[in-house]
Amino acid sequence: MVTERPRPRRRGVLVLVVVLVLAFLAMFVYAFQSTVLVRRAGIPEKVGELELVSKVEGEAAIAQVGRLHGTDIALKDAYIAKYAHSGLQLTAWVGKAEDTTAAAELLRRMVEGINRGGSPFSNLRQQRIEDQGVYQVDGPGGRHYFYASDNKVIWLTLEGTGYQTLLPIAVSAF
Repeated sequence: MVTERPRPRRRGVLVLVVVLVLAFLAMFVYAFQSTVLVRRAGIPEKVGELELVSKVEGEAAIAQVGRLHGTDIALKDAYIAKYAHSGLQLTAWVGKAEDTTAAAELLRRMVEGINRGGSPFSNLRQQRIEDQGVYQVDGPGGRHYFYASDNKVIWLTLEGTGYQTLLPIAVSAF
């Protein structure tokens, strides 16, 4: 008995199907990575019960952070995210420095500037929250906390009642 060899046309169709399946898988992996995995590393959609209500990213956020400091600060990226739920509000100002050393230097300059006076913030004190060294200051517009984590410098402003239970969640979120 003679076995038939696959015809070239069938082999071409099989190759086309394999290529299409691989292309579909590649698109699926790319879509998953760019929406799910990148989102986790980016701006959180929720912080505890609070939901993201607005955000500013990239150059616009870097410019706003620079205006707050009144000087050009070396950030490679930034975002400002506002959250709200049941009368409680959180604003997170997150600046991404070149590396952890640059973030630590920026944090040092912030502490030095507040200690020097002349800013609307005073009564600088430090505490540990979620195993993170966090500075707290008194000032207008809520309760203010700031700290460095990896290559980021984070400033959190909380307004409303119940901020004490949100604070550890917020520190962990950013």
